[in-house]
Amino acid sequence: MVLQHHNHFVYESYQKLIKHNISVYSVKTDAFTIKSSDVEKAKEILSFKAGIGNWRVSKTKDIIYPTNNLGFVMNHEIPIIKLKIN
Repeated sequence: MVLQHHNHFVYESYQKLIKHNISVYSVKTDAFTIKSSDVEKAKEILSFKAGIGNWRVSKTKDIIYPTNNLGFVMNHEIPIIKLKIN
């Protein structure tokens, strides 16, 4: 039940960000990736207080944004040589 409550909380937070035109680049278990320029706007919308159950800014530099769509990459079979024991 606790996990479902948390999932709902994350979903509602995501909807608030989208409603206020803040692009969310990825969603993890308890984190969003947004532009550093949108952090101040997000702080007005979501709770960024100290303590458990609130959002925080982890970092604003060296973020690799997932901008590519998911794609299909063909894997080729790797031949496995049967081990021969003497």
